Amino acid sequence: MSFNLKIGIVSKWILICTTLFLYIGVSAQADCPTIGSATQDFCAIDNPTVADLSLRATDTGSGIQWYNVVGTALSDSSPLEDNTIYFLDNDNSSCTSRTQVTVNIFGNPPGNVPFEVGRCSSSENTLAQLTADGTNIEWYDAANNGNFLPLSTPLVNGTTYYVQQTENGCTSIRLGTRINITDPNPPTVDLEQFFCIDPSNTVTYTIADLMPNGADIKWYNSQASTVALPPSTVLVENATYYATQTTNTCESTNRSPSTVRFENVANPGQNGVMDICDSATVTINLINQLVGAPDAGGIWSGPASLTITGGDQGTFDTTQLDSGVYTFTYTIPAQNACPADSATVRINVQEEPDAGEDNVLEICTNEPTVNLFTLLGGTPDTGGTWSPAMTSGTGLFDPSVDSSGVYTYTANPTAPCSIADTATITVSVEQAPNAGNNADLDICEQGTPVDLFTLLGSNAMAGGTWSPVLTSGTGFFDPTVDNAGNYTYSLPASSTCLGDDAIVTVTIDPQLSAGTGGNILFCTNDSSLNLFTLLTNDPDTGGTWSPSLASGTGVFNPSVDSAGSYTYTVGNGGTCPLNTATISVTVDTAPNAGSNATFNFCGDSPETDLFSLLGPNADTGGTWNGPTALGNGDAGTFDPATNAAGLYVYTVGGTGACEDVNTIVTVTVADLLPTIDINGNEFCIMDNPTVSDLLARIIPENNGTLTVYDSEMGTNTLVNSDVLLDDTSYFISETDTTSGCEGTRRLEIVVSINNPETPTLSDAVGEFCLINSPIISDLNEFLIVGTNVIWVDALTNVDFVDSDILITGDYYAVEEDVFGCRSMPSSTIAIQINDNPPPILITDGNEFCGADDPTIADLEVNLTVDAGLAVVWYDAQENGNLIATTELLINGGIYYAASFNSVTGCESNVRIEIITDLTICDPELYPLLIPDGFSPNGDGINDTFSLIDVEFIYEDYTIEIYNRYGNLVFTGNKDSANWDGTSNQASAIGSNLMPNGVYFYIFNYNKNNIAPTQGRIYLNR
Repeated sequence: MSFNLKIGIVSKWILICTTLFLYIGVSAQADCPTIGSATQDFCAIDNPTVADLSLRATDTGSGIQWYNVVGTALSDSSPLEDNTIYFLDNDNSSCTSRTQVTVNIFGNPPGNVPFEVGRCSSSENTLAQLTADGTNIEWYDAANNGNFLPLSTPLVNGTTYYVQQTENGCTSIRLGTRINITDPNPPTVDLEQFFCIDPSNTVTYTIADLMPNGADIKWYNSQASTVALPPSTVLVENATYYATQTTNTCESTNRSPSTVRFENVANPGQNGVMDICDSATVTINLINQLVGAPDAGGIWSGPASLTITGGDQGTFDTTQLDSGVYTFTYTIPAQNACPADSATVRINVQEEPDAGEDNVLEICTNEPTVNLFTLLGGTPDTGGTWSPAMTSGTGLFDPSVDSSGVYTYTANPTAPCSIADTATITVSVEQAPNAGNNADLDICEQGTPVDLFTLLGSNAMAGGTWSPVLTSGTGFFDPTVDNAGNYTYSLPASSTCLGDDAIVTVTIDPQLSAGTGGNILFCTNDSSLNLFTLLTNDPDTGGTWSPSLASGTGVFNPSVDSAGSYTYTVGNGGTCPLNTATISVTVDTAPNAGSNATFNFCGDSPETDLFSLLGPNADTGGTWNGPTALGNGDAGTFDPATNAAGLYVYTVGGTGACEDVNTIVTVTVADLLPTIDINGNEFCIMDNPTVSDLLARIIPENNGTLTVYDSEMGTNTLVNSDVLLDDTSYFISETDTTSGCEGTRRLEIVVSINNPETPTLSDAVGEFCLINSPIISDLNEFLIVGTNVIWVDALTNVDFVDSDILITGDYYAVEEDVFGCRSMPSSTIAIQINDNPPPILITDGNEFCGADDPTIADLEVNLTVDAGLAVVWYDAQENGNLIATTELLINGGIYYAASFNSVTGCESNVRIEIITDLTICDPELYPLLIPDGFSPNGDGINDTFSLIDVEFIYEDYTIEIYNRYGNLVFTGNKDSANWDGTSNQASAIGSNLMPNGVYFYIFNYNKNNIAPTQGRIYLNR
């Protein structure tokens, strides 16, 4: 990407600067330096600079100075870039033309080199299987120097191999590939796998039925066979099969064996059933009740309360059983693969029949039926028979039809039982009293007395009593003194039968009143009226009117009903006579003002008489009222030139019961004038506005049709496609769509065509660094002229917002005025976004020995960066502070490295994170010095017992310090402070401040199996 960008910039510069620089090939000029070839090749591993290029030029006396394509003088330390053009001049820049030289840099690292490669132990593993793209590829066992390795070299797990390429005589740096060889563990399988065989149901078991514990399993018929068995392979009894598993595409080299065993399925026989009577006494073997030939050695189980003996014979005594159903289970235990199986014997113990116990029934003839079965004592069996038979044909006794007597119930036995059982019910039936039937009596409040007993029917028995008691003291009801309601006739009960009642419900009809009549006067246009409301003296509702009214009720409608006398009649239709009252009605005729109307006028319409609009039935002689006075009396002449639109009311006076009447004529005058919003006359030249655009801004007064004229009074109209002219007047009329009336006035609009000034830019080309996250608003730094500039995408013509991210490409700048108009033409700037590839940390490049006091500079040596790029260091992934290369590294410290291009001034957008490990110290190279004394007196000299660099050489060390009595007074490690002569043990006696004297230490290295070291320390304050 960076190569293509540089060539593009060079090409563009050559095109722009053809008038400034003349290409002359390789030639010599007076006092101008020369160079032997227009093409100079370098090796990337030498990190070539401008100084190296100068060494190949010849100084003719005025010095040597190199320039880049944009004319910038380059320092000797400037790194050379591949496939880049440089220009040669003298120190005075006085050469008439500069010599052009193209630099090529060879020996870049090979491509397609993975950081880590996973291989399977079962595959061929040599250097020939590793990938690297390039010329003259060679592999080594070290990043620098080391031994050359042939492609047949076997790969070793955990080893890093380094590859380089040589092109045009230049050898690249080496890239490492770490080898990870995988050999999965074999799957977990049982040494023996059992399968159940059922002779009655042949099942074939295959490899697919084997049960391993692993992933992507394959089975083989031996440890050494190379062809996996298909899942459909039939298993052979007592044969051994071998399983592998495949993890991450690698198949295990070890195989797990499993031997196949077959077992026969269990046979407990088939279920059996046995029936006995509960009076039977026998001893049985349950196994004889099973069907088939059950296997011996099974186990019997049954109800917990029963005793079973005889092992698999299942022997027991039936005297243990009451009536009911008992289930006994015979179970053959499970084997390895065959599950347990069982069969049952069900014993049905039948109970002897039970007809219950004898009983007696006394019943009245009017009582409901009785199920004699419910009267039997004890717990009788259902399903028996009765003798003699009852009318119901069952055990239901109906006292109204069945006779007194002895009824016998017989319960029949169920096999295997054979003896029936009987019980009896003795029944006595007594005749019930009869009070007759319920009845109703409807009587007028002025009627004669009635004997209620005559209403009870012919079956009613005499001798009963009435409740409540009637005024007569007998059964006679008198409506003038007795109240309406229910009257009950009762006969008394006997020792067996209940008493009986009958009810006579008495209703007393009231005498209804039609009230008192009257007179009324109507107008034919009056509202309808219910004549009932005219009756006085509390008339009863529900009556009828005669003659009938048009409404079918008592409502009188003066527009359809005739004057006359109307009689109201009321009665209950029962035992009382009818009653009447009369209303006399008079009706006057109402005046007619005609019908409401609507009329539409144009602004130039002729006069019209509004009376002609009221219809043929309108009465003459009325008066007009409205917004303005009309002419010609009751004719009501309207002139649109002088009269105002609005509501005009025509009134005709009434007589007698009739009031004045009005009609309304709604008059509209269509003389529309459209309007336009503020600044509606402002247009943009970039829109090429037309009459159609002008009409789009016009606001019709009443959604009418608009017409554009070129003068206020002329008839010449414009079409939609006519182009608008700046500072020109246009005249618009509106035509009402309902009436077709065109307004007599026109709206004048003076059109203004706007074209803002095009922005001026300081440069046609601009560059930004990707790491600075450039946005659209950053383009404003190139503006010289422009107050409200909008940046536009050159490809899509879509507006940007200030926060949009800049990318490489062309951008348009346009000025936008207060009316939204944009300048024509726009200004263009080509933007280049620069970025560098981040540094690459070599394998284990973060590992050091802290005892060497490594610095950032040492860490930087382990980075690989592209030619021409420098490295900068930070203490944070983003922003943060710069770190000097002289700063000491700390163990576990986190550092962030970015590449820096001094030509573009850009850092790489990505910083790589490096966590240092300073514990990679070989104890043989870094002997540990343990002092034999210290003086913790606060003078700043030997105040603590310090082990220099111990945290790097033996990072997991521990130290124990004891006093002369063998008491532990201090323990320490890399995370604790150095011993300062105080105890950090809770068991210390007295003060934590240790006295002067000799102490003993045990130093545990905890590394490389080095035995602990013991020694003495002298503490002297």
